Amino acid sequence: MIYIIQSEEQDIPLELLQQLAAVLAEAPGLTHADATYRIHNARGILAVEDRAEADRVSQGFTELGFANFILEQLLTPPRPENLNLGKPDLDPDIGLAVVAKLQVVTERTVREFKQRGFAIGPALAGIPIPRVRMEERTVEDSDTRFYLDLFTSSRHWRARPGVPVPIQALLSTVVVKDAYLSAGARVLMQGDSRHVPRFDNEKDYDKYIMWLYQLKYARP
Repeated sequence: MIYIIQSEEQDIPLELLQQLAAVLAEAPGLTHADATYRIHNARGILAVEDRAEADRVSQGFTELGFANFILEQLLTPPRPENLNLGKPDLDPDIGLAVVAKLQVVTERTVREFKQRGFAIGPALAGIPIPRVRMEERTVEDSDTRFYLDLFTSSRHWRARPGVPVPIQALLSTVVVKDAYLSAGARVLMQGDSRHVPRFDNEKDYDKYIMWLYQLKYARP
């Protein structure tokens, strides 16, 4: 596979999306609807079959004003280490800072006793005694968390506080002053936590991180 990387972190307007899809749909056997779906769900990284096709699509995108570049291989972001926001121990060359909101769902097991009819107690002269048994059920708890991911080219730290204040404090320090800030990091630095990008799960968020990591560390 060859990869076409969106060069700038910005939303794609519907009209431009349709134009990009028309370029991609020139490939044999690909409908406009399929091309639209692929671009919409690419999250900044569009995979194509070979270099010639990648060159064709990339050039078409560029002619539409959609900045992009080609990679023959994606870089793999380092696995995250826990980041203590109270006492951050970071390398001095942080190059990428990513902020987002995620709806974190956790499961827990609840045990409770429930009545299941009555039994006749022989020692109590026929007085009915409740028949009770313990049951287990799984309960889901949902909580919104702010995610902060910091990168060097070889290390990755992650924190998940429930409020944005400690993230804002860390982003204001000298250790990240030269880092590329994601859209969420930029709006948070402006004091706007409402418009920080939101993801439904870590899988989608990690795809977003994969793209930003290419922008910072793989761009030609």
